[in-house]
Formats: sequence, structure tokens, C-alpha cells
Amino acid sequence: MSKKAKMSIILLFFAVVVVLFLAEISGSYLHRAKHYNIPASSMLPTLEVGDQFLIKKVFSVFGEKYSPNRGDVLVFWNDKAGADYVKRLIGLPGERIQVRMGEVFINDVPIERVWKDDFVVGNGSLTGETMKRFIETLPNGRQYQVLEYVEDGQLDNTQEYVVPEGHLFFMGDNRDNSIDSRVLSATGFVPIESVKGVAKHIYYSGSEKSFVWRLVGPIDD
Repeated sequence: MSKKAKMSIILLFFAVVVVLFLAEISGSYLHRAKHYNIPASSMLPTLEVGDQFLIKKVFSVFGEKYSPNRGDVLVFWNDKAGADYVKRLIGLPGERIQVRMGEVFINDVPIERVWKDDFVVGNGSLTGETMKRFIETLPNGRQYQVLEYVEDGQLDNTQEYVVPEGHLFFMGDNRDNSIDSRVLSATGFVPIESVKGVAKHIYYSGSEKSFVWRLVGPIDD
């Protein structure tokens, strides 16, 4: 197949994705959409290295503020790192969060966690590594997948964190390979106004190296 023909196929596929995008989401979402990509593995298996995705932006310049919805995958500004981060919202203002032997507790109640299968990393620095994959169910019923690389990781047993008012507590889905709110010196509690938007759709797969169209959010969304 010629280079020109291949390019035509790619453009056609991209056009189809755009049409589906326009058909599936509202005009409001379209005007709010912003592109991001994943350079690291902290959100495996939800987001893989090289994935490109769209967020629904929060227009803070117009006085908007994100309304916390536990389980959302959010892009936020990490002032301590001086960079945008993408993590999952776990803890809300006023709650007590702690990790014990890899299990997450909210106000002393464990998040339901059920083993699913083994996950083999397809790309990035951890390519070929096998991790245990679990399904977690939050108090609001939202479900998503998380990975455990080692049985007793550095962040598998933590102090109890009390989330300040006006702040949120985030964790990466790749629990043993994520610098998140468990590390107070590097991320810690995140002000609600630092949230830039909610991750919605992956449109390019880093592992498959092709255009796709799938949801980022909890598996029940």
C-alpha cells in the first residue's frame, strides 16, 4: 500500500472519530474539550503510556469550580511538582483516608476490592511486567480497575490522612507506581480550584498505536 493511501485511511479514520465525537457529546463538551497525553504508567490499566485523551475543562476563569464526584479521573495542577497530573479522585473534604496492606479505607471503612486477573503491561518502562488486577467499588457504587505490583509496596501502608476543607485526595490506579496524595511532600492534598477538568475519552491508544474511542471513567459509566 502506498504512503498516500495509508495517509488517506488514517485521515478517514480520524474523520469518523470526529463524527462519533460530535454525535456522542454535547456542544458544551465540545467547546470545553482539551487534549492531554500520558507519559508514565501511574494510571495503568485505565490509561496506558502514550494514550491521548480529552478532558471536559473547568472554566475557572469564569468562576466555575469542579463539583467533586468520587471516582472521576481528573487532570489537576500539582503546585508542588509544577506540572499537570492525572489521577483518580478517592477522598473528599473532611474525610479520613488510609491505606492498610494495600486496601484503601475511607473513614475506617474499606473500599471493596475483588481480584480479577493478572495484567501484563503492554508498553512503557514496565513492558512485560505482570501485576495483579483488582476491581474496586467506591461507596457511591462506581467501579474501576487498579493494579498491585508488589505485596508490600512503599505506599501500601500509610498514615491516616484528614482531607482539609476545600481539598481533594487523589490516587493513581497503578498503586505501587504512583506519586499521588499519599506523598504529602510531592502531591498531598489538592485544592478543588486546581482541578482543570474531567478525563472523558481516549482517542489514541499508546499500546495499540492506533486511533480508538473509549471512555476513561469508571467501568460502570
